[in-house]
Amino acid sequence: MVTIVSSYPTYRILFINCHVSAHEIIFFISPCMFLWLIFVVAAWASSAIELNDDTFIGSLLSTNYTLVYFYRDHCKYCQEFSSDYEYLSLLYNGNDTSGFQIVKINGAKNMRANSLFKVDRYPTLKMYHNSTSEIVTFQQQRLFEAIVDFIGYQVPGIEPDYTKFKSQVPMLPGNTIEEDLTNTLVIFMSPNMDGWEDFGRPNHFMERAAASQNYKNVKFAVVDIFDQKSDLQQKYLVSNFPSAIYFGTNGRFKVLDTYSTNPDSRLEEQELLGFLNSLQNEDGWFENCDQLAQVIENSKYEGHKYHRPGFNMVQDRFENDHDPEYDDILEHLEL
Repeated sequence: MVTIVSSYPTYRILFINCHVSAHEIIFFISPCMFLWLIFVVAAWASSAIELNDDTFIGSLLSTNYTLVYFYRDHCKYCQEFSSDYEYLSLLYNGNDTSGFQIVKINGAKNMRANSLFKVDRYPTLKMYHNSTSEIVTFQQQRLFEAIVDFIGYQVPGIEPDYTKFKSQVPMLPGNTIEEDLTNTLVIFMSPNMDGWEDFGRPNHFMERAAASQNYKNVKFAVVDIFDQKSDLQQKYLVSNFPSAIYFGTNGRFKVLDTYSTNPDSRLEEQELLGFLNSLQNEDGWFENCDQLAQVIENSKYEGHKYHRPGFNMVQDRFENDHDPEYDDILEHLEL
């Protein structure tokens, strides 16, 4: 059990069943120092807040509810969660009337806070209720939506403010035509795909690319292939996902993995940036869709001899052009 009591201008922190040498630690501060503390806490609330052993008590006492994220350096799972923490902080912190804040503490370096909240693994999320001194541990899988639900259940009336972040990568309607997409990179994807779960958040590599000065002349957009039927997807024979098309000027375009049958294609950040950098080169451009269809028809995938069901929109040459060596293997195959 942990009890934190505030009596102006004195902070009294009672530690019960904690590994500290004293059961009670009292901080005496002047009225000016108290006002300064309130000012500092208010300033922190506008962004991600990192606390330590010297600051976490004052921060906990400054508001009604605090979600504390305990992490440690070189923790793989902490590194994976850090982007979600930053996004959650953006959505919740700085709402003056909410009485709620999200903070983080390096548990390995701040043992007093770590001991007070009884943290024995990382990352750990704990909700502190100031009025009752109750501490509730988040015990579900660390999914963004699950944490939002947890916050909503613990803090009455709280809602994330999604207006704080405006994506620079809009979702295209299904009837978008290429004439509206000059100098635009279009990604064909779904948020359910590996590497795209956090699309639409400031930490996603598409948002970073769209905000980069290196690509200030490029517009970015996406098509959710499972949410809508895209005319672009059909016209440009897009049969592999995620993939990309860059629409240049005068009807010219360049494609990335749109007709590949490689099941390991994930369109990761480095591949996408390499594609963007290749736009300066003259090779790889198509003048029209007929050229693209001809290339697809003349291509032959050598990894396996069939396309994945539902992903083949252009007839494969394999249907009419069997490999004799492959046929011989089939003929002598014994099951």
